[in-house]
Amino acid sequence: PDMQAVHEKHRIPKKVVRDTLAQIKWGIDDHLQKDGAWGLRPYYVNWLMNHLTGRLYHLVRLQFQFSNFFAPLRIFRNRSDGRKLAMAEAGQRFRGDGQVLRAGDDEAGAWTSELTVTDAEVRGTAILPAGSARREPVALPADEWEQVVAKGDPVLNIHIPTGGPMDYEECKRSFQMVPEFFGGHFPEREWRCICCGSWLLNTVIQELMPETANLPRFQKEVYLFPIGLGENSLPGALFDETPVDPATAPRDTRFQNAYLERLGSGEPMVHGAGGCFLFMEDFDWGAQVYLNQEMPW
Repeated sequence: PDMQAVHEKHRIPKKVVRDTLAQIKWGIDDHLQKDGAWGLRPYYVNWLMNHLTGRLYHLVRLQFQFSNFFAPLRIFRNRSDGRKLAMAEAGQRFRGDGQVLRAGDDEAGAWTSELTVTDAEVRGTAILPAGSARREPVALPADEWEQVVAKGDPVLNIHIPTGGPMDYEECKRSFQMVPEFFGGHFPEREWRCICCGSWLLNTVIQELMPETANLPRFQKEVYLFPIGLGENSLPGALFDETPVDPATAPRDTRFQNAYLERLGSGEPMVHGAGGCFLFMEDFDWGAQVYLNQEMPW
């Protein structure tokens, strides 16, 4: 009843309600398939609280959740042309390749980010739209660039539910629905951009899959940033277990097969990025806006 009251108050369309709550059935079916009994895992019940309390809604292929920006970085906008640049908070440790230094990583070549904000300029470590930190500091004139998002600010988090391919055109339609849906049904709720943290944003996917595949295309439409993805996040999601044995692991999908072929070759896989953001003012699906914008150096 509480959920229905929220949906009625905000006039949520019945199709959106049905699509949103369909994830309950997915969780039950997953439990039945893996454990041989009806049920829901405790962590999944906790996640479904977002669906049942009106904090999350399913639009076409993606789900959008009222949340706060989670990453230790700030996003700046150019006042004249709207370009975006992410800057790491000071004190972040990065590897030589610009990815987050994780516990157990080789510290040879590691370095620390800097960020100084004055009335005259913002100077520090930039995050490239392709998903890595730039070691050489950049200076942004304060009269030309303004901060628009920092950690803790209100955003819409993307959740990518299991259940079919992450179709490129369906994702486009999901984003297209966002302004009208949230502006019309939640005009009182502020959100500054759309963001996500997921193994699906691992840049090694661009090496494993053809550039025409859904995931590489999606990654190139958003501004990627590094979050320190673990080595097991990708195989764990693809095969539900780690370590993966190429001789016995399933090869049911093109993605699984590509991963296993690479694993069997012995060629290293460098996991990168994992986070992304997108401003609806920059939305131009297919234009790769962030990758193609002029950088301020």
